[in-house]
Amino acid sequence: MKRKMKYLLAICLCPFLLTACTPPPSYVINVSPSDLKLGSVKGGTSDEKQEGSQITLEVNENMPETNPFICWIKNGRTVVSTEKTLNLTYNSSNAGSYTAVFEEEAKKMRYSSLTKIDCQPEGYSNVSFQLSVSAISSGSTNYSLFTEGSMNNGESFLTDNKTICYLGNADGLNVYRFQISFELGNGENTDKFIYVFNNTLSDSLFGDNETCTITEHSDELKTDISLTFSKLTYSLYHQQ
Repeated sequence: MKRKMKYLLAICLCPFLLTACTPPPSYVINVSPSDLKLGSVKGGTSDEKQEGSQITLEVNENMPETNPFICWIKNGRTVVSTEKTLNLTYNSSNAGSYTAVFEEEAKKMRYSSLTKIDCQPEGYSNVSFQLSVSAISSGSTNYSLFTEGSMNNGESFLTDNKTICYLGNADGLNVYRFQISFELGNGENTDKFIYVFNNTLSDSLFGDNETCTITEHSDELKTDISLTFSKLTYSLYHQQ
C-alpha cells in the first residue's frame, strides 16, 4: 500500500517538477547608433538574457547642437521612444534590434515616417484603410501591414510619425511599393476597394527636401490618393 502511495505521489508531482526545472526563455536585444560619427549607445549587449531581466539603454550625442538624438527605432520600422534613456524588460514583445537615430543632413537622412494620408472619394462619408508595404529593392513581392486607420471624408489622416521606412545608407538603396485597401461607407452601404501605387518611395524622391508626397489618381474612386512622408528630424518629435 505504501509503495502504491509513493507511485501516486510521484505521478502527481511530476508535472510540477518538470515546470520548476524548465528555465525561462531567453531573448536578445541588439542596440546600435544610426551613425557612429554622431553618437553612441550604452547598455547594449548581443547576449541572450532570461525573460524578466532588465536593461537600460542610454544615448550619448557627439554633436548635440547640430546632430541631436531624435528617437529609438525598433527593427527599422517603429519609433518606440524619443527619450535618451530607454528601460526594457527582456520578453517576446521587446526582443529585437533598437537603433538610436541622430539628425543628419536632409540629403543623407536614412529614415522617413508616414505623416499623412489623403483620399476624398465621391459619394462616401467615411473612409477606413489598411496601408501595406513591399520592399521591392530586396526582391520582395509580398505586402505586409504598414498602418491602418479611419477618417471622415474631406479630412486628412494625420499620423504620429511612428511608422518608419528605412531608406538605406547614405546612397539610399531601399525602394518601397505601397498598396492601400479601403472600406468606404455612406451611412447605408460599405464598399471595398484596393489600390496599388505605381510610384515608389526611395531616398531620391526627397532630394534635399524634408518631405515628399506620392499622389496618384483613381478613376474608379474619382479622386487623388496621396501619401506624405517626412524625413526624421528633431523637430518632428520635439517642440522647439
